[in-house]
Amino acid sequence: MEGEFTEKLTSRFPRRERQSSMLMGYVEEYSKDNSKVRIKLKDFASDFFVWNKCSWIIRQLAKGRRFSEAQAGHRRAHLVNHILPKFDNRILI
Repeated sequence: MEGEFTEKLTSRFPRRERQSSMLMGYVEEYSKDNSKVRIKLKDFASDFFVWNKCSWIIRQLAKGRRFSEAQAGHRRAHLVNHILPKFDNRILI
């Protein structure tokens, strides 16, 4: 019964909406003084998938999850070569 409730609750909110709210949480965390920040994607993603700098990778490894330096390199290359050229100056907030 409880699992059924959780399924219904998460299915109410589309995946894109949940991801958007997660992104907003990260951006709020990025602005340390809680003021309104106009941040560009290229600045926000400056350390995404950079080995030993990316906080997400550090958290994954601390949880015991597997994530290799090669995976980080591939994801960083995809970000730099495909996503940032089109969206680097996009303002997140």
